[in-house]
Amino acid sequence: MVKSSRVLTISVLALALSACASMAPPRTELPPAAVEAIIPSSFPAVPGDKAVIGVAAELPWSSYYADPALRSLIERALANNRDLRMAVINVERARAQARIARSPLLPSAGVGAQASVGSGTDTYQSGVNAAYEVDLFGKLRNQSAAAQNALLSEEQNARTVQQALVSQIAQLYLTSLADRAQASLAASTLKNNQEVLDLVDKRHTVGVANGLELAQARSQVEAARTALAQYQGQIEQDKNLMTLLVGEPVPDSVYARKWDSNLVVVPPLPANLPSEVLLRRPDIMSAEYSLRAANANVAAARAAFFPSIALTGSAGLGGTSLSDLVSGKFLWNFVPKITLPIFTGGALQGQHEVAKAEQDLALANYEKTIQVGFREVADGLALLRTQQDQLTAQTNLVRAAARANELVRVRYRYGYDSYLNMLDSQRSLYQAQSALINAQLAAQLNRVKLYQSLGGGASQ
Repeated sequence: MVKSSRVLTISVLALALSACASMAPPRTELPPAAVEAIIPSSFPAVPGDKAVIGVAAELPWSSYYADPALRSLIERALANNRDLRMAVINVERARAQARIARSPLLPSAGVGAQASVGSGTDTYQSGVNAAYEVDLFGKLRNQSAAAQNALLSEEQNARTVQQALVSQIAQLYLTSLADRAQASLAASTLKNNQEVLDLVDKRHTVGVANGLELAQARSQVEAARTALAQYQGQIEQDKNLMTLLVGEPVPDSVYARKWDSNLVVVPPLPANLPSEVLLRRPDIMSAEYSLRAANANVAAARAAFFPSIALTGSAGLGGTSLSDLVSGKFLWNFVPKITLPIFTGGALQGQHEVAKAEQDLALANYEKTIQVGFREVADGLALLRTQQDQLTAQTNLVRAAARANELVRVRYRYGYDSYLNMLDSQRSLYQAQSALINAQLAAQLNRVKLYQSLGGGASQ
């Protein structure tokens, strides 16, 4: 009987060792063909950009954003923002989980004592207990690799949160300055419209202007007053959102700078920017590490189908009295244990299928993240090529509208033109000036988003 059990044990060990070669972890290299298939090799060229000062991912935000007030807001947000703080805590949690997953690769040991008291002989024993699982099939190694890659993914997620926060602060700062410029324009328009109303009222008093012209002049004043109130409300909302992002109240002195269409200037870019720069984006790197973690989980789930070998042992002193715990007889034991899953009710198969599904999801998410990143960069470069022409045209339109409004007001004052023409001229001028601020803001925001989409703002 003893001989047959020995034969069975040796047979099981031989079967386990022979399966080791087939249980090697799957390759975790990312499929380059899949990446090449979902994005072109380079981005479209931007006319006029010849010099190269480095990839945006390597350019710190403190160098990209020159405005001191904006840099101060970003520094305060990085120190106080709660979303970023939670992202950092998630990294620390993932680091602890990786440490837990790595611990089974090393033997565990502990000191203990036990006593057996009964109607027969009492026994006492103390010593060191140790246990170790032989990782023949890579289950523990792959579980540790999955946790380590999950940690790396969380680190990149934290960088993504930081990058997004830097971009949000810059966009909100620019938007706040633009809203204040719009409010100033509305206040100036209100003042001009009030002057026109006073003029029309005097002309109406002497019978030169009719009641319709007076009513239209009053409507223009109220329209300007409404616009001013709207932008004042938007300014308050901007302040509240900035307080939330920065994590503390922000004084109005931060917005002392006058609106400038060149607050953010895009550094020169290569003529044919390679699409490989996307791989430096933290969100893409996070998706890559998640894919590697999913690959390792598949290998660990597959290894669970094979036997597990556990080695336990103890050594110490023991005897029939408490004093023997110090000077008694030396005792030891060693217990190898092999467990081969035979029937688990489909649990192991289900775990393997779940791991495979999560691997497919991770691959799809990785490819989608790359596609989204490529689109964001391509959109930013496309707008960069056209927004300058739009700004030039809009600036010329404002100048022409201002000149036309000046001439019409003079002609109306001396009775050479109708109020309807002056009314149209006022509307055109205000709309052109407001549209110019919006166009300048759009160009500035695009520069911020382009910097973010190229991976900028996460390296500092």
